[in-house]
Amino acid sequence: ACKESGKKPEQKVTDDYKKEAIENKPDQNTVTGDYTISAAKGWTRADTIMMGQRVVFIQSAREDAGDDFIENVNVITEKVGNMDMEEYLDRSISAMEKGLRSYDQEKISDRSINGLAFKCIRYSHDYGGTQIDVDVYLTLHNSTAYIITCSAKGGTISRWEPEFEEIIRSFKLN
Repeated sequence: ACKESGKKPEQKVTDDYKKEAIENKPDQNTVTGDYTISAAKGWTRADTIMMGQRVVFIQSAREDAGDDFIENVNVITEKVGNMDMEEYLDRSISAMEKGLRSYDQEKISDRSINGLAFKCIRYSHDYGGTQIDVDVYLTLHNSTAYIITCSAKGGTISRWEPEFEEIIRSFKLN
């Protein structure tokens, strides 16, 4: 079997896709953001490219056969040009209000994570008949928005805060 420059197969796929996306659609929201984030102990991580965006999915293990919601964290990036945080925050909230069923915003706060200033939005919404509680962390750096979303079944987010916190605190820009 041939090995290619010591890269894992999934890294080669990501690199190839990134190159193709940039060459063929340089004006699109292609893969942006150079960051690291780690899964909590016992959680799994998957990296992929969706619609030209790098997406990291981190999810808890299924607790038992009756577990009907897998707690998760995802990270996406978005090119934002010269948009400032207030403008991006307003646009994000407007999109959630329009796009999420039964969107109910609880609070917005400021938070520093590894030296980066984040806006945090706590809200809930209905997802296919299941109430979901969400904490979203937004930061802007070099014309890119980094969006970290932590989701838990309604009424259980405080139970998962230690794992969410471990994951969030591992986020670093490279």
